[in-house]
Amino acid sequence: MYSATLLNCYDGDTCKIHVEEFIPFQEYSLRMKGYDTPEIKGKCEYEIDLAYEAKEEIILYLQDLEEPVFISDKLDKYGRMIADVPGLADHMIDESLARPYDKGARRSWCDDVD
Repeated sequence: MYSATLLNCYDGDTCKIHVEEFIPFQEYSLRMKGYDTPEIKGKCEYEIDLAYEAKEEIILYLQDLEEPVFISDKLDKYGRMIADVPGLADHMIDESLARPYDKGARRSWCDDVD
């Protein structure tokens, strides 16, 4: 088990961590498992606004987390490690900042705009 420092989050499901014990590589990009959030470079204002809310929420959640995070050594198609964070997917979905996701096609967030 290693300890890591949260460096930043790009959006609500992608973050970067620093792991002091790993040499020479110490910074890793993580894709959170089990959910999908809107994109910062979204296709409509609604998606972009929601993406920033999701980004703020994940940072708060991770800063208060006291349980271990399980990180897969397998990478996603963008080269990110997959992180299984206890309770995070359910929390983000319950806050209406994410949708369940298990690969495959994603529905546009802009479809939710009335």
